[in-house]
Amino acid sequence: MARRKDVFKKRGSSPARCLLDFPQEYHLRRILHNIYGTPLKTCFINPMAYPATDAEGPDLEMRVKDGTAVVKMNMGEDYITSLKEACSQLPGTGVVVVSSIGQFQRASLGYYRGKGDYSPKVIEGPLELLNVSGIISKEREGPFPHLHAMVGDKDKRVSGGHLLEATVGLTAESVLLVLDIGMTRKINEVRGTMDLHLI
Repeated sequence: MARRKDVFKKRGSSPARCLLDFPQEYHLRRILHNIYGTPLKTCFINPMAYPATDAEGPDLEMRVKDGTAVVKMNMGEDYITSLKEACSQLPGTGVVVVSSIGQFQRASLGYYRGKGDYSPKVIEGPLELLNVSGIISKEREGPFPHLHAMVGDKDKRVSGGHLLEATVGLTAESVLLVLDIGMTRKINEVRGTMDLHLI
């Protein structure tokens, strides 16, 4: 993950020239003040204008205790890829995504209309990540996620559906519950879906 200081260098800008547009104003001003020595009143940053998208692989942070994991993702990460990576590092047969909040730069949501048709809709952000829930099972081919999400835009309009793709904005904070229940996914030839089977 590119450090914020490096991102400014690559863009040829400075923190004082960026527009602040999210609520963690004082916290981010303090960070920029500590890094650059810039007066607090002139420190501004817009995470959507300078996304750190040149990360190589997931840059998540995770802590685990008693079968519960807390995962923190950073700006520019592929949300689903990072969840799958977290799942692969945990014991058990899969995980339940209990809660997930934060911000997305963009998200693709689906609505199942029939075999092979999830009618995807891409929503550009920044978006408030209101929640994600679902199950990620460990298959031979790797973790398989079945996730639903709700996001809100700047006008507080809420959209929801099957989460097909998402890029993390400011941050994403998730709570995962480790499962130790026999389960697997199998293709349903009629519906064209990967159905959960308990074994």
